[in-house]
Amino acid sequence: MLSRLDQSLKQAALTEAEFGCCLVYGQENYPVSYLFSSLKKLIQQQETITVEQYDYSQVSLEEVLPNWDALSLFAEKKIIVLSHLDRLKKNDAKLLKEWLDAHHDASGLFLFLTAVKVDGRLPLVKSVKKCGEVIKTDHLPPAEVRKLMVRHGEEYDVSFAPQVIDTLVHYHDGNLQLIFREAEKLALFVGPGGVVNSEELELLGCGTAAGNIFTLVDELGAGNVKASLQLLNRLLRDKTVPLVILSMVARHYRLLALASAPSSRGKSAGDLARTLRVPPFVAQKIRRQLNKFSLSRLSDSFSLLSEVDYRLKSSAIPESIIMEDMVLTLCRGNARDS
Repeated sequence: MLSRLDQSLKQAALTEAEFGCCLVYGQENYPVSYLFSSLKKLIQQQETITVEQYDYSQVSLEEVLPNWDALSLFAEKKIIVLSHLDRLKKNDAKLLKEWLDAHHDASGLFLFLTAVKVDGRLPLVKSVKKCGEVIKTDHLPPAEVRKLMVRHGEEYDVSFAPQVIDTLVHYHDGNLQLIFREAEKLALFVGPGGVVNSEELELLGCGTAAGNIFTLVDELGAGNVKASLQLLNRLLRDKTVPLVILSMVARHYRLLALASAPSSRGKSAGDLARTLRVPPFVAQKIRRQLNKFSLSRLSDSFSLLSEVDYRLKSSAIPESIIMEDMVLTLCRGNARDS
């Protein structure tokens, strides 16, 4: 994914290259951040390149398209970025396609398009493919994320211990934006030539929120209302977004449900880790928690978590109250099991 984006960036940086285009879309937003940071570095290094950025939700395509052809007096290459194409109107899609078709053999121009969702059947997408790349940015498999972590460390001349990589990948559920933010913090802390071990991870508190989720689920399993509320309030005080807390709790419950299946019950920690696709240390913690949760309780919990997700996104009730109510209900589930 990023290697293909790098190829498009290289083409965009070549002043003598033919016209090119690259559409970046999908749920993973790190590649878009990577694109913008790369373009920022590019214009700092090459004075003969200009970058123009447009937010589709804020501009009229009919008005700005005629300006895209014009190069500045001192620029040999113009890179145009049109972002937030998620609600692309039918007429605008047609205008953009016509512009692309008219410039596919031009020079001195490169166009980047970004969106979260795009209809691949649009004629516009077919036109993009003819003159460039269409890159979908869905979540990468853990193995690919680990490779990117190693590469990220090389950029800072640091190395990450395997345990650190496993921890960040699991705690942030493969979210590249969050993983690389934490990785950068760790890399700057140890400095060039340094090695990031578990000690640095704990010292800087990277992944602390997710670590607290394990403890929170432990207390929920024991029905310990006071400790559960304290942990929740700690997460909220640390500015952990309620939807993030919810997604991490839901993911942990899914892992518990998978580990509770009869086919998984007798597995070793290593085999369970492979089944759940988590690091061994996570599988060991999951096994320790299994006896606290019956399958019926896990089923009830999923219904509750779905309801909490809806309330957080649509209710006027303060988020902290919704989350506290979730904790109380999950703890009561333990009392019913007992």
